[in-house]
Amino acid sequence: MTVILKCIAFFVKAELLLVQLIKKMHEVFKLLCSMVYILIIFCRILQENIPAKELERRGVCLLRLVIASRRVGLYGRTVLQFEADKNLPSHSFTPGINLLFTV
Repeated sequence: MTVILKCIAFFVKAELLLVQLIKKMHEVFKLLCSMVYILIIFCRILQENIPAKELERRGVCLLRLVIASRRVGLYGRTVLQFEADKNLPSHSFTPGINLLFTV
C-alpha cells in the first residue's frame, strides 16, 4: 500500500511542477509577443522616417524582391520563396527569419 501512496504523491508533485512550468511558459510567451509587437512598431517607424534606399544601405531592408515560388507549408501556412532581380546588397537577414512586408 505504501508503494501506491508513494506513486500517487510522485504524480501529484509532477502535476504541480507541470502547472508551474506551463505558467512560466505562458509568461515567456507573453514577453515574446510584446517583443514582436515592439519590433513591428520599430519597423514601421523606420519605414515612415527613413527612405527605403537608406534602409537597404543599412542592411535592414531589401528592395525589388519578386516571388519565385509559393507553396503550402506546415499547418497550412503559405511559404514564399523570393529572388532578387539583381545581386543583393549586404544585409542582416538569415534563413527562417520572420519578415514584415509592405507593398
